[in-house]
Amino acid sequence: MQRFAVLLAAVAMLFPATSTVLGAVIDFESFPSTPFSSYTESGVTFTPVGSPTDTCQALPTPNGTRGIAGGESFAWLPVRADISGGTGSVAVDLGDFSGGDSETLYLEVFNQAGQSLGRAEQYQSLSDPVRMYTLSLTLPGIAYAEFGSYGGLYGSGVLGDNFTFDSSSPPIPEPSTVLIWSLLAGLGLLWYRRR
Repeated sequence: MQRFAVLLAAVAMLFPATSTVLGAVIDFESFPSTPFSSYTESGVTFTPVGSPTDTCQALPTPNGTRGIAGGESFAWLPVRADISGGTGSVAVDLGDFSGGDSETLYLEVFNQAGQSLGRAEQYQSLSDPVRMYTLSLTLPGIAYAEFGSYGGLYGSGVLGDNFTFDSSSPPIPEPSTVLIWSLLAGLGLLWYRRR
């Protein structure tokens, strides 16, 4: 029996018991350089919040990287990020070059039915240094997120960068792992009864 327990422990170390989904960061560096109405990367589709003819574009951010902005100059729009399969955690860096206005940056998440699950905000005043702020939310059942700003002179005149999402679902055993454990338990029971 002791040998069987040692063998079972050795086999358990060889096979992971669960499958997990790791987080992803979308940095917008690979986005098209021309305006686009929709773009998908890593299972997330980015679109402007507005009419079907509106566009998004990748532009330089205050931290020197490319970010995403909805709309066009002086008519900026929030951006919507539809996450394939959903998630439990979302974060995004938001900011602008303090182009003559103060505004409130926001990240809001929604479920499949379009109901708001929560909202994070950060006020950016005209006197604040030029920088990006990270807003994040962790809630179960997130289907999509919207981010941008309000209260400024130019609509949602901010840039988004480093969109991050992760799965909050509990680990689910892989079918192959369940099969292996069932087989081992059956063999162990058979061995024990023959003894």
